Amino acid sequence: MGFTIALATAWTLAGPAPGAQLATRDGGRFDTGHEMAARAPGAPPELDQVASFVGQWDVEVSRPQGDEAPPIVTSGRAEITFMNRGHALMGTLQSADLGDSGLASMFFLGYNPAAGRWWLGGADSRSESAWVADGTLDGSRLSLSDTRRLNGGVARTDFRYTFAQPAPDALSYAIETSNDGGATWTPVEQRTYRRRPWSAGFMTPASLYGSPDPARSAAAAGFDFLIGEWTVSNDMTFPNGQQVQWSANGTGVYALNGAAVMEFNWFDIDPNLPDAATTILRIYNRAMRRWECLYVPNRGHSILYFGGRQEGDRIILGNFTTDASAPTISRYVFHSIAKDSYAWYAESSQDRGDSWTKTWLIEGRRKEAGSEAP
Repeated sequence: MGFTIALATAWTLAGPAPGAQLATRDGGRFDTGHEMAARAPGAPPELDQVASFVGQWDVEVSRPQGDEAPPIVTSGRAEITFMNRGHALMGTLQSADLGDSGLASMFFLGYNPAAGRWWLGGADSRSESAWVADGTLDGSRLSLSDTRRLNGGVARTDFRYTFAQPAPDALSYAIETSNDGGATWTPVEQRTYRRRPWSAGFMTPASLYGSPDPARSAAAAGFDFLIGEWTVSNDMTFPNGQQVQWSANGTGVYALNGAAVMEFNWFDIDPNLPDAATTILRIYNRAMRRWECLYVPNRGHSILYFGGRQEGDRIILGNFTTDASAPTISRYVFHSIAKDSYAWYAESSQDRGDSWTKTWLIEGRRKEAGSEAP
């Protein structure tokens, strides 16, 4: 099934011409999915329905400013690729200026066969936050939604993210909100993508691992230790007491124009599960004073949204919500962080946090730069 209708209209372009060279602090993409032209054989076949999104694009971005003011319109560039060795899509956008600052954003898009639903996760440098949504392919539109309570209020705000592709060389992506349960929708941001000829040097990172945004908060440097290439040992204990050990490769780079850290991991635990890979995006939410993370494994074809805070010399991450009626709690603790090594463990509690049992131990050792690619 293809995408045959357009949601976006054309706007008068302001700022640099489409595809103008924009400064970026992103690092490289250490994932062979970035080079793939089609999904992996073991990936959900539903990905074929969005494979035409893959490519390099000039983008117009428009943000309405109310009834009286004209919308803010700017230009940018984007690249959409396969990720996690061909099991999902990754989209990156860099715009020159949107109001008083630039915009760097990223989305991950995939399909979960078990739930029969599409999922979308994203983050951007302006909000310094991450989010997730899910939805369905309805005719020629891929529409996904999420619900939040903004600014501490009681009012519910629904978010809707819609992709449409009127032609192979055009794509639109609309973000809308509703405060009346979906009866009416208000545009928040609309992007018009126009395909450009493929170029090997398009959106080339400034360096292998990128560099941090100097305007980010000091707390946002908490995961900088992951930047570089790693050999990672894993020791997992299952509920039945069985243990399994394996080695993995990992690489951390700066993303979202230096506002976030993205971690690529690839490992083959079982010969029946070749080309296993995960991608983790971590961004520090200055307003909430917490880390927000998107975890995308290519086994299970899902996405997980979680996070946490720095506590002394440890970073403790976990789910943002707890079921008080159920005693089980899980968390992930980074510790022993040094220049060329780090460790973290996963642990669970069956008594609401009074005691903990470690279930997964990980130790990372730094490699020489550029020593191995996935």
